[in-house]
Amino acid sequence: MNDPFSSFVIPFQTNEQVLPLDEVDLTIPWETAIDNISTDVVEPFRSIRKVADLFPPQEIRLQPHHLTLLNFANGDGNWPLALQWMHRAGRRPTNPRQIFALVRRYPNLAHSLGLERVAIAATETCEYDGRVQACAAWWHGDAQTVPLTRGVELEGIACFGRADCWFAFF
Repeated sequence: MNDPFSSFVIPFQTNEQVLPLDEVDLTIPWETAIDNISTDVVEPFRSIRKVADLFPPQEIRLQPHHLTLLNFANGDGNWPLALQWMHRAGRRPTNPRQIFALVRRYPNLAHSLGLERVAIAATETCEYDGRVQACAAWWHGDAQTVPLTRGVELEGIACFGRADCWFAFF
């Protein structure tokens, strides 16, 4: 079979992290999932609450699995490059509920990665307000901040690719 990504090479420096994730409960209502993980849902990020119907609860639980996080270290990445990497690496997109589970499992993820700020995008997108957008979780705080401030947001996919942004796949 002809692999369209067989000659694909990412021309940028990337970082990859593989994190184990416990069972993901997809039955939790959207609002509850957000409230359980967010220490800060400020007004500009409230749009994430408006896409609940695009990611309805399901009567299943994902078994424990690993998420692969991809980061373009110099902030020179973008959504199409991340998806090309996903196809070449044989990974699948993540849904926002997997990212919510990641926040619950790793409340101080930025510290674990040696960073003060991290944003991780679920790679299953949605259309909202006339734009293709993605749900993301973020953590921030200096080395003395425990627990880190964390939240979730809905952003246009053009916002991802900065040095502090990671793309999640499984």
